[in-house]
Amino acid sequence: MTLPEPPRTVITDRVSDWADVISRRFVVEVTELKHSWPHAKSFRVDMGKLVRAGGIGTKLTDELIHTPDTSTGHIRDALHQRCTYEVNSGKLDLSLVEVRPYNFTYVTPISRIRSSHVNTLVSVDGIIRRISAPVAHLVRAVYRCRSCGSLTDPIPQPRKQAEEPAVCPRCERKARFDLVQNRSTFVDYQRVQISENPEGAAGTQPQPLDVDIHGDIVGTVQPGDRVRITGVIRTQQQAHGGLKSPDFGFFLEGLAIKTEEKSYEEVKIDESDERAIRDLAARSDVCDLVGASIAPSVYGHEHVKRAIAMQLFGGVRKQMRDGTPRRGDVHVLLVGDPGIAKSVMLRYAVKVAPRGVYTSGQGTTKAGLTASAIKDEFNDGRWTIEAGALVLADTGMAAVDELDKMSDTDRSGLHEAMEQQTVSLAKAGITTTLRSRCALLGAANPKRGRFDPYLPISEQINMPPSLLSRFDLIFVLQDRADPDSDARLSRHVLQNHRPRDPEDGTGTPAAETVDPELLRRWVKLGRDLNPVLTDAAVEAVHHFYLNMRGGARGVNAPLPITPRQEEGVIRLSEASARMRLSPTVVAEDVRIAINLMDQCLRDVAYDPDSGRFDIDRLYAGAGKNERDLECEIETMIRDADGRVRVSEVFESFVGHGYGLDQIERTLARMGRSDYSIVNGMVYEKKH
Repeated sequence: MTLPEPPRTVITDRVSDWADVISRRFVVEVTELKHSWPHAKSFRVDMGKLVRAGGIGTKLTDELIHTPDTSTGHIRDALHQRCTYEVNSGKLDLSLVEVRPYNFTYVTPISRIRSSHVNTLVSVDGIIRRISAPVAHLVRAVYRCRSCGSLTDPIPQPRKQAEEPAVCPRCERKARFDLVQNRSTFVDYQRVQISENPEGAAGTQPQPLDVDIHGDIVGTVQPGDRVRITGVIRTQQQAHGGLKSPDFGFFLEGLAIKTEEKSYEEVKIDESDERAIRDLAARSDVCDLVGASIAPSVYGHEHVKRAIAMQLFGGVRKQMRDGTPRRGDVHVLLVGDPGIAKSVMLRYAVKVAPRGVYTSGQGTTKAGLTASAIKDEFNDGRWTIEAGALVLADTGMAAVDELDKMSDTDRSGLHEAMEQQTVSLAKAGITTTLRSRCALLGAANPKRGRFDPYLPISEQINMPPSLLSRFDLIFVLQDRADPDSDARLSRHVLQNHRPRDPEDGTGTPAAETVDPELLRRWVKLGRDLNPVLTDAAVEAVHHFYLNMRGGARGVNAPLPITPRQEEGVIRLSEASARMRLSPTVVAEDVRIAINLMDQCLRDVAYDPDSGRFDIDRLYAGAGKNERDLECEIETMIRDADGRVRVSEVFESFVGHGYGLDQIERTLARMGRSDYSIVNGMVYEKKH
């Protein structure tokens, strides 16, 4: 009978294996560690290099993923062999070196982290929601005994609570101990919270994950940054009412952080998609095609859909010669009657945008929109910074519905976020500036339910003119009764409620649109380009500005547009070039932009009384004619010792270039500011 052979024990020397790989693949990283110590204390391990090494490199990669604690110990021992002189001479302390694996291509969704991932290496993608202030964290403590004065050996410290020895190792007494700080070891420590990207949460609340980071990567991220963090999943026992619970929460011990600067890495494009996109971008009706692909279930509003399409692609962010930044994002506001499908278009735009955040002004505060400093258990009761919707939408799109429902205090943070594209925070000793480089798509309803074309837009929605002027395009959506249009709208609505068919109920082919996922990839390709203006485009913008301003001759003539509208045309022209995937902006792009700007000006800056464009209807809340009337009424009141009859005002100005409606609106506006109207008399308020 032949006895079975005993199992063979394979003895491996992983330290030698790592030393061999480091000497062949990571010479530059070792040199950087030697020269940058003690300012940088990281040894970066590119996992892509390990995989490409093959053979033993593949085994080392697998062990690094499944047993990262053991593998990092082997790497430190291997570094000791490569840096023997520096270690022995005291120029390098390998116990303080952080081994930072990165370029781990397999990404684990935060919502899919389970107990099987504990003590393994993972990479997670997400957005930084909160950060704590950096602190010095005690990792090895040396204590002095108060009884005999002797010093203890360095004692490793746990993550949450400092530990002292129970008895003195020399006098063996239970004594009190003092921490000797100059002999103890501290490292920089910061806690951050990463959350799943809002657009990838599939309609659910994005799952958060706490991350502990140490060493020279502390302070490298801010709230709103899109990052990929590689680290080891750990657990922490939870407590309820002072009692330890059998439940353990997950947190990530962050080892390496990669910040996304420009490209939307979450949007993957293969060769077939790119060919299809370039074929579509080469069409002559590309702007109409992309516009029709925005909320195709909504009938009409073609110019609004084209504007949203332009907003998705956006203009080019620039740095002026004096260092002043110029935003490239296009801000659009939709003002319209109820039931006009504004919210549908907002939600669809966020769905198509590679990065998008949707919120409603009805339940949004200033802190939720911009940023806030909060105090909670996340940072053991200390103050932390939490990002709001505009910061989370950095380099993407933020859609804010019911913008008029927000209070003036909550809405005040929009001014800086829209123009300077930053969010400044100063609270509880925290002074910081976060980035909010996003396009804002807002929607608002008129105060009186229906829009009145004869009233300035600032009087019809609960928003100040200073905020309205920040929008590049403002469109008014009105529900007008028209037999032909109503019939087409009814057919369109009915067709949406029937099963999909290439032809609608009348036998007419359905409108050609682009699939939302393909459109997202198209936007990603376009936003990677930075088109420049050609000479023909520059001249076209120049002539547009001069022609519009040409009607403002004379001291008292109303101003049709300002340089803000010229810059808006430039941004829209660049967006059109990006839509075509073109490196240059041509005159045709400018023509498309001018058409959109003209439609916007007719909605918000056209004075029906004078029949001319007057941008003061948007910027000042009243046209030039009404502001002149207000000045004349003020002069009349002052000449009458601060009060005058309303009937006298009408008698003096009706028929002298002013109508009854104009006088009524002007008196009502004056009554909301420095004047009172009581018992048919207009009084100047006493301050």
